[in-house]
Amino acid sequence: MTMKKFLMLLCAVSALLVSCEKPEGPVNNDPVDGPVDNPMDKCEVPAQVRAGGEGTVLWNGFKENAQLSLDSEVRGEVQLTIKTITASGITFSVPATTREGEYMMILIQDGRHELGKTKVLPMQMPITGLSVPANAQQGETVTISGMGFKEGCRVVFEAAGEETEMAATLINGGIEVTLPEDMPAGKYKVSLIQDGLTWLLAENFEVYEELVFKQFSSIRFYAPNSDQTQHVMEWKVVRDEPATFTLSEYYLENGVEELTVYDQYVMDASGLITLEHDGFDASNNIEVSYQKNSDGQVTVADVLRYGKKETTPFTWTYDSEGRLLDISSPKASLIYLEYEGDNMTTFYQMSFEYDADGMVNHPYAPDVVWAYMSLSLHENVEPFLYFPYFMGWYTEASAQLPARIVKPTPDGKSTVTLTLTYEFDVDGYVTKMSWVDENENYAVEYRY
Repeated sequence: MTMKKFLMLLCAVSALLVSCEKPEGPVNNDPVDGPVDNPMDKCEVPAQVRAGGEGTVLWNGFKENAQLSLDSEVRGEVQLTIKTITASGITFSVPATTREGEYMMILIQDGRHELGKTKVLPMQMPITGLSVPANAQQGETVTISGMGFKEGCRVVFEAAGEETEMAATLINGGIEVTLPEDMPAGKYKVSLIQDGLTWLLAENFEVYEELVFKQFSSIRFYAPNSDQTQHVMEWKVVRDEPATFTLSEYYLENGVEELTVYDQYVMDASGLITLEHDGFDASNNIEVSYQKNSDGQVTVADVLRYGKKETTPFTWTYDSEGRLLDISSPKASLIYLEYEGDNMTTFYQMSFEYDADGMVNHPYAPDVVWAYMSLSLHENVEPFLYFPYFMGWYTEASAQLPARIVKPTPDGKSTVTLTLTYEFDVDGYVTKMSWVDENENYAVEYRY
């Protein structure tokens, strides 16, 4: 054997002896029992979040560059905005435009990881304490009150499929928008556009043309008479000092009026109203004075009647909206009123019906129901009830004009429903309300 081969054999044997040496320390060749812990299994994902709101994922392993998203096969993936990252978790905000539904929460950090499922709820109306006026004039600046309006929000007025969109100006406690001068009069649906979403603010906002303020000077009630003439009852009001209220009865034949009788009440400088001309038999009222609160509403009517030595106090009761509910003596209610929404539906024993899309009452016009009732029940209801209405001390009017009267039949066993029609002047004030009862024509005429 040559020396070279000997040395090669010696090296091989040495290597074999080294590789077979028993390793130092214990060796465990048994397989691992169970799965390896995933630290992200300890993440706590919120069960639900709200579009436009915030949420928090609890975990102690988020890095500064961590990103979150919501993923759905149906709605796609939505990137979340990271607000804060701490040792205990990550707080995020959800875009307001995120669609409602179930999503998988995704973490993008050292790869892409599914953290768990969460449900997205629809965004809530962002405005609290919302208050929208019922109407406005063309060209007028409208104030919409509420908290939560954002810079850049816009307001849309929609009617008959046509939209008018305008920028809103933020003010303390709300926003302002200015209506165009040529904006068509009518009813509008008003909506807010904010954060890419649209919110309904008002269903029936009335835009009206420039208004003319008027007060009526007389109210006339026309009824058929048995001898082919018309029976006419009239209240004539003069508001200059001394204010006078004259209740007259006429018969009208071929356009000629025949005055038969009248009562005239005069109010002196102190506010005391006295019956100075008694033309009707058994008139009930001689003197009346009114007590009013700081808002100008009548609270008590003190009435002195025939044969009485002391006045009778009648209390006027209002609801929280300032609408009159009841006028009563210490013994009983004289008249009562009921409302649905902004419309008067019951006056004494009469009912009034309104159509959902009926005619809107002129904002400055007196209530047609009060005027009608001041004459239709003149034999049953006392005139002192109506003096505050004539003077404008009670101005709460129904938002709409009634479409029908429902009144009891003479025997009181049933009711009859009468359809009302109207005539108007050029300024939108009612000049005539008429109906047909048993083929006879009736009307209330309003003069300004």
